[in-house]
This record gives sequence, structure tokens and C-alpha cells, in this order.
Amino acid sequence: MTPHPDQRLLSRAKRWWAYRWHEKRLKERAAAERRFIDSSGLEVQGGLFKGMKYIDDAVCGVLAPKLIGSYEAEIADVLGDLSGVSRVVDVGSAEGYYAVGLAMFHPELPIIAFDMDPKARALLARLAELNGVAGRIDQREEATPEALAKLDLDRALLIVDCEGYEDILLDPVKVPGLAGATMVVEIHDMFVPGLSERLKDRFAATHDVELRKPQKRNPRDYPPIAEHPDASLLLDEARAPTEADWHFGIFRPKRR
Repeated sequence: MTPHPDQRLLSRAKRWWAYRWHEKRLKERAAAERRFIDSSGLEVQGGLFKGMKYIDDAVCGVLAPKLIGSYEAEIADVLGDLSGVSRVVDVGSAEGYYAVGLAMFHPELPIIAFDMDPKARALLARLAELNGVAGRIDQREEATPEALAKLDLDRALLIVDCEGYEDILLDPVKVPGLAGATMVVEIHDMFVPGLSERLKDRFAATHDVELRKPQKRNPRDYPPIAEHPDASLLLDEARAPTEADWHFGIFRPKRR
């Protein structure tokens, strides 16, 4: 049934107000983040990578959650247990939060980081140098199914954040090695409708699949900011209203 014109108008108005609120929120959180960095410095204070030194820049524009240790906390349990993992492949590595952090805390693991953005690769190089792991990370540009197929993915951990391209990249026919890899994927249903369920079905025969929705953060879980007046702003990962429909997909090989 075609929506009534009044319904369409109301929907547009809601979207407009959502974006206005988001823009205002972004300005407020940017100011709060700057105050936090000025007072607390650029060292990760909690989470998986506590003690990592950071740079005053981020590809996604968010620093505070990484410094606090709350960034993408939904997948911390998976990344915190890498027993049995042979290597890490980070697709969409940005400035290197995961690639550098894992290189620091898991010196036994080879790390491959893909990102097409030259700025991202330059920032990752800076972050790696700052933390003494510059020689540990193999930086590459475009991740394609063909590029992944050339890698030994048996017992590998793939961390994938590529804005919907995961639908093309994670192809078990073109990349048969995916059958033996654990995959942590940010799945962008807002860019590719129905993608979460499609990937779940695609890997149902080879992987146990869990879809996790993003969760609201509780400041009390993060001692460095538990009583901070800007806590809610600092924990905000600044995702746009269009990013409401997405999941973390955890794909674990069944044969393990």
C-alpha cells in the first residue's frame, strides 16, 4: 500500500530532526573529546589495548571511545581470546586501532592490514611506530576476494569493516580458505538491505554464526570516566542516523 502523503511528510520531518540532533551531538562530543584529551592525554586507559599510545587523529573521527577502552565493546570477548589463531587479517584497518593493538599484545601473530585510503595507511604507520611495532604489520591496499584467496586463512582471524563490500569480499566460493577462518564482521544492512541474514545463510554450513546488535554503554563500566560529567558524550561512537541498521557478525568455524 502506498503511504499517505502526510505519512511521507512526517517521515521526512523525522529524518530531518534526527540529522539536526546528530549534528548538534557531534559538535558537543567533539568539544568533550578535546577536553578529555587535554586533561588525560593520548594513552588507552582501559580495555584490550590498555597502555597503547595513540595519535591525535582517527580516520572515523572518534578518539575518546578508543582511549577509554569502550570502542566496539560488543566484540571485545572475541578479540580477547586469540588462542589457536594463526594470523590476523584486518580489512578496513583505518588508523590501526586493531592492527597495532593486536601486534603489541600478540607478538607471535603475523598481522596483515588492508586499507585503500592513503591517509589511513599513513596514520597506521605513525601509530605502529609510536608503539614499537612498525616492522610487525604488513600494510596492503585493496582487499579483494582474489587477494584473500592468496592468503593462508586456516585458523586466521579476519576483522572486516568495509562499508557493505563485505557482501562481495566474503565469498566462500572465491575464497575457500574462509571455511577455516574466524571472522568478526561489521555488517552494514543500511547499505545492503538484508545482508546480515544473507551472510548468516551463506556461511551456515561451515560456521556457527552470531549476530550482535550494538549496545548502549554504561559509564560505570569504565572507571576512567565513571563520574565524568561528559561520560555519555565520550562513550558515543558518533554513528550517523543512517547507521541504525547494522550488526556485528561473529563467524566461528564449526570444525574446531
